[in-house]
Amino acid sequence: MANEPWERKEIKITNAQAEAFDARLDLPDLILNGPCPRCKDGFNFRYQIIGLQGVKPIDNAAEERAALKTLVDDLQVDPQGTEADFTMFCRCGGDHDKRPADKEGCGAYWQFHAEWG
Repeated sequence: MANEPWERKEIKITNAQAEAFDARLDLPDLILNGPCPRCKDGFNFRYQIIGLQGVKPIDNAAEERAALKTLVDDLQVDPQGTEADFTMFCRCGGDHDKRPADKEGCGAYWQFHAEWG
């Protein structure tokens, strides 16, 4: 729908908007799929729910995710919790006027509560 110009702005979301997101575990991440409450474009959001201490960081985010996933699978790690509060950002691929070249989405962000398990 991409009719909103890009603007970094915190928004409040309703329960119905929060419930529009589908959530699935893909350890070490919780993946949320749904429409941005502001621009209505669909997107995926990854929230890492498992971290490991003592593992050397990897500069490439995709390689780091793959390495962490392999470790989690090999160690058969389970998430320690079943809920989290975090900030979500619109990461849609829509065309938003005034969006800086190094940004994605419409600029909206909001507080989100997720439960899994």
